[in-house]
Amino acid sequence: MPRMRDEEKQNAVIGDFETWLRNADRSAHTIRSYIGTLTRFAAWFKQTNGAALGTSLITPADLRLYRGQLVQAQMRPSSVNAALAALRAFVVYAANQIGGSDLAKQLRGVEMTKRRAPKSLTR
Repeated sequence: MPRMRDEEKQNAVIGDFETWLRNADRSAHTIRSYIGTLTRFAAWFKQTNGAALGTSLITPADLRLYRGQLVQAQMRPSSVNAALAALRAFVVYAANQIGGSDLAKQLRGVEMTKRRAPKSLTR
């Protein structure tokens, strides 16, 4: 049997995660968003680590570095936190698959700036 290439393994992991999300009864919007985030994370992971994304390869340092890159790219805090939610879900999925622990438990989100109510108009 031929060995799977890194890209095929990565696509299989992402496909399995998508199935897991569907089985968890996540909305179509959530699934699409999480898969998009995971695909971008997988590309970053491969470029940074020189290996395709796998359920047993992610470290807490990878998650922190990726969060830092998103912040450095000047993404809005809500967008960074949405990406982190997707990665947290993937880490839970990965922990279920390999019997590991939740690596994202300590991963903090980005602090949201408080919105002020608009000032009232003067006469």
